[in-house]
Amino acid sequence: ARLFGQIGGDVHVLASDDELEHKLGTTLPSAHETSMRPAIQDLPEVYRRTYFENEWCLYTSRGCVFNCNFCLAEKGTPQHFRYESAFRDEVDYLVRMVRRYAGERPNYQVYLSTLDGLQDTDEMENLLRIIKETSDKYEITLLLRCLATAKMTVRAHDKDPQLLGRWYDYGLRCIGIGADGADKETWKRENKSHNSKIEVTRSLLVIEEAGIQPEAV
Repeated sequence: ARLFGQIGGDVHVLASDDELEHKLGTTLPSAHETSMRPAIQDLPEVYRRTYFENEWCLYTSRGCVFNCNFCLAEKGTPQHFRYESAFRDEVDYLVRMVRRYAGERPNYQVYLSTLDGLQDTDEMENLLRIIKETSDKYEITLLLRCLATAKMTVRAHDKDPQLLGRWYDYGLRCIGIGADGADKETWKRENKSHNSKIEVTRSLLVIEEAGIQPEAV
């Protein structure tokens, strides 16, 4: 209302998607089944150029089984991943825009939106595979990065020691481990007791051993 109130009757402030659906008299598809291609196509040329000459974020999933106090994302719920058809369509268009505006720049960065990239490894690996197949098709090198928890990273590695090596081959170059402190008191206060010093340290080591840059965030 503060931003657009002066415009007048053309602007309606809506509180939710449900209210928007009611106003439009229709049902909206979820973000998981929607490709961003039409929205990007409608961007003015100057904005597309600016966007694709820099790092961009790729929406992969929403949700996290953990419930950290400081996190404002959807938490305490399993991750919900994008529908494959919508994801493929979006990635295809995004990669072609990178090809157009950034050329074959080898250090083009893409941030994957997952809150914990190692929480659902089968789903995540499928998305990484799609990104790799698409970038190879257009002869573009994309360097991917994401967040993960120490516990799930160690658990995934112990279950499949080759996993992170494969993900490196898909283009994953950086994983930020959610340390968010370094002692039990801090983790307890922030409802992050799933962390331990041993697992944080070990997660950084197994990531580095796979050739991926580890970060503690």
